[in-house]
Amino acid sequence: MKFQNNQIIPCGQIFIGLSTHQSTGLGIHIHSQFIPTIERENLDFQNPYIKQWNKEILKSIGKIIRLIYDQIILDQSQDYNSILAIYSFLPTIPNLNIGLSE
Repeated sequence: MKFQNNQIIPCGQIFIGLSTHQSTGLGIHIHSQFIPTIERENLDFQNPYIKQWNKEILKSIGKIIRLIYDQIILDQSQDYNSILAIYSFLPTIPNLNIGLSE
């Protein structure tokens, strides 16, 4: 996560072995068994079966992140300003649909 001009800029990336061009929109890196494009630079959302696989992994990761967030909020001894900065959602690049439900 970066702070620039008093704004939070999440710099998490999606990894498929190596970093892809896709950002997460969070201050968290994600590494999972995604299926990439042939160039291995982006997630594949063209093939309908591969698209379903990648979407299900993204949904699962979202649920896990939500569970972690809930546990942090329940712990009353935390400094919420620093913790909640990780969960500041911003648009992702290059695919803006990552993280949005259809």
